[in-house]
Formats: sequence, structure tokens, C-alpha cells
Amino acid sequence: RNFANKLWNVGRLVLSHLADGGTGGWGAGGSGIDAERLTLADRWILSRLDRCVREATDHMERFRLNDATGTPYHFLWDDFADWYLEAIKPRLYGDEPGGDVARAVAVQCFDTVLRLLHPIMPFITETLFRRLPGNTGRTIVTAPWPATRGAEDTATEADFAFVQALVDGIRAIRADANVKPGQTVAASIAGLTPRARAAMDAERGMIMRLARLSSLDEAEPSGPGGFAVLPGGASVFVGLAGAVDVAKECGRLGEELQRLERQLEGLTSKLANENFLAKAKPEVVVQERQKQTDWTEKAGTLRAKQKALGC
Repeated sequence: RNFANKLWNVGRLVLSHLADGGTGGWGAGGSGIDAERLTLADRWILSRLDRCVREATDHMERFRLNDATGTPYHFLWDDFADWYLEAIKPRLYGDEPGGDVARAVAVQCFDTVLRLLHPIMPFITETLFRRLPGNTGRTIVTAPWPATRGAEDTATEADFAFVQALVDGIRAIRADANVKPGQTVAASIAGLTPRARAAMDAERGMIMRLARLSSLDEAEPSGPGGFAVLPGGASVFVGLAGAVDVAKECGRLGEELQRLERQLEGLTSKLANENFLAKAKPEVVVQERQKQTDWTEKAGTLRAKQKALGC
């Protein structure tokens, strides 16, 4: 049910930007557009689409029906909806150039994934397929099974994966520090390879928007903040001065650490008690030791947060 809702809402978004029927030559059986006009995000999603078609076809031919379903499921939800549509929204709404290219790529991906999902979800895919430009009066039942287009590119996927890791890393720092969703923060990045720098620059606008950044540069980090390690040896620092009440956050972390240390002290004493170890069931002792390990790791994380904030 949740996936059907997701598929329908993705369809509504894509179709709402195709009111003029223009798809840049793509869509149902289209031949494509000038590759020179494709952005990194465009090339990434087309590579992921080709990989999805190849893997789903292989699974279907081998009657691995669960995998044949899961492959387009994860492509639509994880790649297309969560990342690509978010990346191209400024282009779709006319805030940035290249809207025709973004629409063309989006409708190509959506048309293809509908065909891959049709054997498993026949009714909703038929309804959405008929609403795509050029498909009036056609049925997905007799539409050709998708074929790969030679767009699969592991280097492009690695480049965009770095961009994803950068956004996710900044989001994790924001979440750990309880930064308000609407509050922008400044980020600085270090250890970039030339290829990683090119990927970051290619999708700088998307990174700034999705990570809610006021700036992104390669300056030396200063003041309270948090670090995240990125692929290829790079790291990102997010400055938190002005974004959070440092004194209040230090107080909160200190109280949480004190509470955890008291619990850990009691648990350590319990595990050092020979009577407890002799009488308790072995599985209970194992659980308590695992709890001790988890709490110790959590305490270390809290101390690291305190250090990052300069508490």
C-alpha cells in the first residue's frame, strides 16, 4: 500500500510537469537527447536505470520474482524519488536552466519503471502509463519490455555517491546537534581528490539546498562543530556556532552523559559480582555484557560530541 501511494505521488509530480506534452524526444520509445546537456545527476539516474533494467530482466528470466520486484521498487523509491526528483526540482520549476532535459530524463525513468513493475502491479501501472505523453489509447500490456541503453557507468555512480555521502554526512551532524530544519549552517570540506571536487562542484546547488547550507568551501574549520568522514579520505566540518545554543546543548549532553555513566557504573558492579554470575542464566549474562558494551560506546559518542562543541 505504501509503495503504491509512493508510485502514484511520483507519477503526479512527473505528470504535472508534462502538461505541454513535451518530453524532449524521450518517453515511450524516444531516442534520447544531446548527452552534452546531461548533468551529473542526469547521467547518474540513467546509469542506475540501465542497471535496474539489466538486473530486473535477469531476475525475471531466472524466475527470481522477489528480486525482480525489489529491484525496480528500490530504484523508484531510493534513487528516483529520494534523490533524483529532489535534485531536479529547481529545473522543473524554472528556477534553473535545463528543465526540458530534466523532464525528458524523468519521464524516461518513470515510463521504464512502470513497465518493469507491470507484471507485479498491473492496475496502477496501466493507469499511469496511459497518462504519459504519447501513450493515449495504448496499453502497457503490449508495450515492449525495457532494454538497456548503454548508459550504465560505474564512475558516474561513484561520483554521485560521493555527493550523496556529503549530504548525508551534513544531515547527520545537524541531527546530532539538534539543528532546526530551517536553520542554515556553514560547511567546509577537506581532503578532496580532483574527481570528488568536480562532483561536488557539479551538484553544488543541490548539496546546498538539501543539506541546508549557507556556504560550502575548503576553508580551515574553526569554532564548535561536527566532523563526518567521506569516501576517498575526504571529511566535512559543519560549524554550529549560531546554529545551536552551544551552552544549552553542552548542558544537555553533560546531563545525558552523567546519567549514562551512573547506569554503566551500576552495571559494571553487577557484572563483577560473583554471586550474580553464578546464579544468572548464561544468556542473561551475555545480554548484560552486550548492554555494557553498547553503553560504553554511547558514552564515547557523547564525549566526542562534547569535544566537537568545545564543552
